[in-house]
Amino acid sequence: MFDIIIAGGDVIDGSGANSIKADIAITGDCIAEIGNLNGAQAKKIIDAHGLTITPGFIDVHSHGDIGLLVNPQAECKIRQGITTMVSGNCGSTPFPLRGEKKEEVREELEKYDLSLDWDSIEGYFKRLEEFRPALNVATYVGQGSIRASVMGLRDIPADDSFMKEMKSEVHHAMEAGAIGISTGLIYTPGSFATEDELTELARTAAESGGMYSSHIRGEGDTLIEAVREALAIGKGAKCPVQVSHLKASAPRNWGKVKEGITLIEEAERAGLDVWFDKYPYTAGSTGLAIYLPRWSVGDGTDRLMEFLSDPDMRAKIFKDADAENEGERKWESVIIISAECDEYAPYEGKSVQEIADLTGRSLEFVFSDILLKSRARADIVCFTQSQEDTDLALLHRLGLVCTDSGIWAPYGPLSRIKPHPRAYGTFPRFLRQYVKEKKALTREEAIRKVTNLSARRFGFSGRGLLKEGYFADIVIMDWERLNDTATYTEPHRYPEGIEGVIVNGTLTLWHGEVTGNRAGRILRRS
Repeated sequence: MFDIIIAGGDVIDGSGANSIKADIAITGDCIAEIGNLNGAQAKKIIDAHGLTITPGFIDVHSHGDIGLLVNPQAECKIRQGITTMVSGNCGSTPFPLRGEKKEEVREELEKYDLSLDWDSIEGYFKRLEEFRPALNVATYVGQGSIRASVMGLRDIPADDSFMKEMKSEVHHAMEAGAIGISTGLIYTPGSFATEDELTELARTAAESGGMYSSHIRGEGDTLIEAVREALAIGKGAKCPVQVSHLKASAPRNWGKVKEGITLIEEAERAGLDVWFDKYPYTAGSTGLAIYLPRWSVGDGTDRLMEFLSDPDMRAKIFKDADAENEGERKWESVIIISAECDEYAPYEGKSVQEIADLTGRSLEFVFSDILLKSRARADIVCFTQSQEDTDLALLHRLGLVCTDSGIWAPYGPLSRIKPHPRAYGTFPRFLRQYVKEKKALTREEAIRKVTNLSARRFGFSGRGLLKEGYFADIVIMDWERLNDTATYTEPHRYPEGIEGVIVNGTLTLWHGEVTGNRAGRILRRS
């Protein structure tokens, strides 16, 4: 007797092959049989007539390292069909933890009444497994977290002693199961690293079979130079490269994604293993501190607070920040989604320009004061990208799909801010836009991109296909109803059409409601 039979569905197996009508039998955590199973017995039979069955979706660039501890059910992921997420991106991970980085994570956990009882990747994995996440999780180790723990937040070169210690941290994380090293080269302190420093760390990851993932050093005026740097690091380190959320910010740079992809294709032909990813939206989300000039953040957070408290320094900071703003409509395009301070919390969901107009204060004052009151932790959504560039990245054979989002919920402490709608709608939106509406991909091609191709790229053995012997990570959807409903003004809205989700053979979502069963696993690098 099987544990579960999914009967009569329209099966898209993830290989790119045409869909077939078939039954799928599950025993334990794996697919036992696919075919005509009339008369077979199972503890649970799911009637899937009229529904489409696919492998679980893989979110190849995700955040939510802490969010999974707050809400391990991860409904914003599960309800859009995600069964595996790749976390630890953009150079930031909750390990290793020392000094100011440790205090930063401790303060983040305290907001959710959680305690910090680890400082290493093993400790984080142990805590995560205790919370039993609903989906599978793989993670990089963050270069920014390593640098912060070893060198602090100072803008100083990494000498031989620092390099030895940082390479040791990379090796340690890789041995514990990290899939590679990630960078966020527009964030402090990752931005302080040189190309040579990054190449050495990536080489250390590569020696253990890991890859180099990079939120590159520039996504606007310097996009092409930043792509070249990422490719040079991969070549020098002999390391696979994943370029994170490839985009061109500001209207003056629209069209550069094509040039960036040309460079990536040339590197691939020369032998480099390189891919990229993107979310199906033209707005991004990051921290307001992204606009701070490098000179203002090189001596740590306390020194930055002094600068922001000084009218003359504040004016100088804002002048540089205003010049760097790549929003389509400048400060009207920069929306505060998490003020991280009581004074500006009532203005969440409004742009910096709107807040200035409503309070009668200058843009300079509002920008600086939010950063000061939040200790530079306020988060934003920013409209900077073109639809044409987004289409090009998502439709390319080397382009994978990601949410670039953490874990949020329409209830509890994770409902306090208005996140980017990609947190809830990415995968249904991708399928709606590019298969249903634009007809740029067939269903089979699109499903292959978000399942099998992603699993192969990240080495997730036994996942990404509906195949006998593979892990039973499965999505059951009503294709005709499939639609994203989250918006920028109302982001906490689940998509429609995802009827069921099975993770490692466990029914996690059925009839659009979570079952309470959670069977996700940590996917350690093998």
